[in-house]
Amino acid sequence: MTDRRAFLAGLTLAPAAIVVPAMAAAPATQDPAWLALLAAERSASAHFTAVAAEHDDAHDLLVSTRNTLTDAWNKERSEASNPGKFIDARPSSESQDERCAAGIRDFNANNARLRVEKAKIEERARQASGFADVDRLYEAASSRHRSAIAAVIAHPARDPDIIAAKLRLLIKEFGDETGDIAPLLSSITGEARA
Repeated sequence: MTDRRAFLAGLTLAPAAIVVPAMAAAPATQDPAWLALLAAERSASAHFTAVAAEHDDAHDLLVSTRNTLTDAWNKERSEASNPGKFIDARPSSESQDERCAAGIRDFNANNARLRVEKAKIEERARQASGFADVDRLYEAASSRHRSAIAAVIAHPARDPDIIAAKLRLLIKEFGDETGDIAPLLSSITGEARA
């Protein structure tokens, strides 16, 4: 073999010498940091899903409790909507003018009390249903899940499999209303678009 042929044979082997060591290294999708981020996101997602179900149940109880309290308030207000009842409730020993003036004062005081109670219905319903505690847990779980998603998306990678996984996560969590992400995912993975 001449030197020229040896040189050309060396060129054909050179790409293999470059590619084989790179292929021997662990693929980027097996990177421990990447896998840890995915595990953290899956854990946060599962926790958020469980807390979201509790949150929905607590919200249903909140609405039911609020409706019960509002119905009771409406009933009390309708029963006390006639100032004549307050006038008639005054002692008969008072003069008619005193009874009327005091009855109207009682009526107005009762309406003021009812307005204060109406303003407190939401807070009473939140406490009675336990929604406030569940809502705090929900916000914390949601924040943890969003942070885990952000960490997955922010992970630096050039591996097409990791980029595709990030795009799938974006579509799963936030959708693709504009249709911009799905074509990009298809171009990376070669998957047909649905």
